[in-house]
Amino acid sequence: NDPAGAAGATPSNGDKYVILPGNAPARWMAVTETAGTNVADATLAGELSGSGWTRAMCTYAHTTNTTSYTLTHTFTSADGSARTLQVAGIFNAANGGIMLFETAIPSPPTLVSGDSVTITDTISI
Repeated sequence: NDPAGAAGATPSNGDKYVILPGNAPARWMAVTETAGTNVADATLAGELSGSGWTRAMCTYAHTTNTTSYTLTHTFTSADGSARTLQVAGIFNAANGGIMLFETAIPSPPTLVSGDSVTITDTISI
């Protein structure tokens, strides 16, 4: 029911349902201050964690009959350092896992404690 781990409810009598094989979808976003992306990257170099920067479950949105979907998350800095966000990575797990997408953040923002930034990654299918 929920890739973050919440259990689904038992379907009611007569309801249709499907059990699909495979892993959870890639809905976890991480950020880094390390600039540059590379198609060969398997991890997010310098991935930030703690103090508001920990990898997080994104909000998924897709409009029927379109060829893209979005993953969105708001990070709020809670540390004492200024952080200039350069790259966002999309993973299939909260820790470790496989990085499926790596996107340079345009006009990299610098955030200090208490600042928030909402990052939306658009994936074309």
